[in-house]
Amino acid sequence: MSSSVSLPAGLAHPIPFYVTPYYNSEGPEINVGPLSEALALATPATIGPMAEAWRPALALQPATTLFVLAVRLFDLGQHDAGLYWFYQAQYRARLLHRVLDATGGASCLPRPLS
Repeated sequence: MSSSVSLPAGLAHPIPFYVTPYYNSEGPEINVGPLSEALALATPATIGPMAEAWRPALALQPATTLFVLAVRLFDLGQHDAGLYWFYQAQYRARLLHRVLDATGGASCLPRPLS
């Protein structure tokens, strides 16, 4: 895997991962709106403080943005923060699905993972 990010010593290379059209670890290519470029340019030293600074703005972002943030944190070795944002994204996606289920609008969405 080619990457312009140098990883700290002892940190395994990330597993190649992609979710078209939102994320591709090769490059990386990120397409989740206004945060995409900053996520793509993040380094292991900058991704944690960046996510914390964005915390208020992330309340208004879709679950896909939070999932991509979680994957990017994992790619850069920030596993605890990545896990936190993964669960935030999962909660938001499940909540949306339940709201749409209650209103009859979820028929177009896939079932969430258990």
